[in-house]
Amino acid sequence: MKNNSISINKMVIGVFFLIWATFAFVLIGTIGRYLSLVLGMYCIMSSVVFGKIDSRSFFFILKAIAVFLMYIFLAFELNQRTTSIINITFGLICLLLIIAGYLYSKNTRVDKTIDSKIVVLIAILSILGAFELYRMQASLLLEVGRGLGEESLNAVGVAYVCGQVFLLLFWLYIQMRNLILKILLITAMVANGVALLITESRGAVVFLIVTLIWFYKERFKFLLNLKSIVVIALVGTLLLLTFKDNVILQDKIDDVSNRFESAFDHLQGINTDASLQERSSLQSDFYEDYDQMVFGYEGYKPYPHNQIIEIYMRWGIFGIPVLLISLLSFIKSIRYPSRKDFSQVSFSYLIISVFFFSYLQSMSSLSLEMNRMLWFGFGFFITELFKRKIKIVKVNG
Repeated sequence: MKNNSISINKMVIGVFFLIWATFAFVLIGTIGRYLSLVLGMYCIMSSVVFGKIDSRSFFFILKAIAVFLMYIFLAFELNQRTTSIINITFGLICLLLIIAGYLYSKNTRVDKTIDSKIVVLIAILSILGAFELYRMQASLLLEVGRGLGEESLNAVGVAYVCGQVFLLLFWLYIQMRNLILKILLITAMVANGVALLITESRGAVVFLIVTLIWFYKERFKFLLNLKSIVVIALVGTLLLLTFKDNVILQDKIDDVSNRFESAFDHLQGINTDASLQERSSLQSDFYEDYDQMVFGYEGYKPYPHNQIIEIYMRWGIFGIPVLLISLLSFIKSIRYPSRKDFSQVSFSYLIISVFFFSYLQSMSSLSLEMNRMLWFGFGFFITELFKRKIKIVKVNG
């Protein structure tokens, strides 16, 4: 391997631990969350910084740091509620990720077979995290609402993590040939799906389905033949018989169904959905006072549940560069499934699909600092936007 090439195995494990941090918290606590974040960032950054950093990359890094410091200065000047140590630290992680995405896209990548040990580790940790979330929910059976058993766990945030982990597991599944690994990954995907159901999140479910269809639609063509229909019917029946007396899942399925019905009622003008009403109320500040936010919104408090509105409320016209990168990156990501120069088993394809999912999620939930893979995607697409060539070396084994 050339000294300026990037290890995809290391990148995969880095991305996993970065997004798995919430489940690490569920299993171990606060120390688990931060250890997972640190390990994920270390694997990602150590993969890219050993690549060749030319003068263009060096100046990009300087500009990114300058913009980050300007945004922090602006937040303090406007007395915004984004200046806590945690917010700034998470903002620093996003800064490192946009740099990592940029360096990754500029350097030679060695796309090779993912180490089976890494696949096993990711699958087992995904199952353990999902199982612990299920166990916590079992102890809250009589609780009302969407509580997850821990005050610092947000249902939307957990759903977002479940969606990202599911995409990673699915991406691993389509390139595995070993039957045991395939079964293990299917088990992990089912466990992750149950965890997603437990959060009662509508957005993550819809956005995950849209992402899978848009990026992997040809993978689902097999569902149209009779054999597949029979197998799916048998598996579905088996699952129904297995979980038919599971009170938790029945309760969650009913709750999710009710939340979707409530969302449809809201769209028809029947304001019975408290979550959507809250979003509308938060965004009304923007629509009523957007002309007073030219240089940012004084006293801004996260968050308006919309990436574009958040960028403008926080930074005003100073946020235009980020807004342009955001919109152009999303357009690029939409076009990627039709490109012939990227295979679905490449790490780049995974990153783009996760970015697409994260972008959709950012239009309804999560603050900018919490949507970390969004920033890695921005960094990746900056090279694309400036039409820099990406050299990919395909190595089997």
